[in-house]
Amino acid sequence: MLNVWEHLLTGRTQLIVNGTLMFAEVQYYFTQKLNDELHAVALIIPYSQPDQELLRKSSGTLYVCTPGGGEDSLAIDVRSILSVVSMPPFKPPHKDRVSRDERFMVEKIGLEIAHMSGVTEAAGDV
Repeated sequence: MLNVWEHLLTGRTQLIVNGTLMFAEVQYYFTQKLNDELHAVALIIPYSQPDQELLRKSSGTLYVCTPGGGEDSLAIDVRSILSVVSMPPFKPPHKDRVSRDERFMVEKIGLEIAHMSGVTEAAGDV
C-alpha cells in the first residue's frame, strides 16, 4: 500500500546508494509498509556519474553530470539523502568540448552551518 505524503520537497539531491555518491532528482516521497514497519521512501531519477576528467582537472570540485531518463527511476530510503543541491546548466568554457544537456552541482550552504553550530531538529514520525 502506497501513501503519498509529500510533494513539496522534490528537487535535486546528493545521496549515497550502495556506498556510491550520486546525484538525482526526487520525483516524490511516499511511505511503504514492509514487514509491518512503515518506511519513508523517495522515487528518484539519477544523474549520470560525474565527468571524471573535469572532476580530476578541477581537483575534485566540479561535478558535471547528465540528467537521467524516467526509465532509470529508483525507489530509495530517504535516509540515503545527504543534502539538497542545485544542478544548473553547464556551459563548456572551451569550444573543443561538445555542448550537451549537462548540469553541474552547486551545494546549498546552510544545513552544514546549522549542524556545526549545534542546531538540530528532531525527525517527526513518518
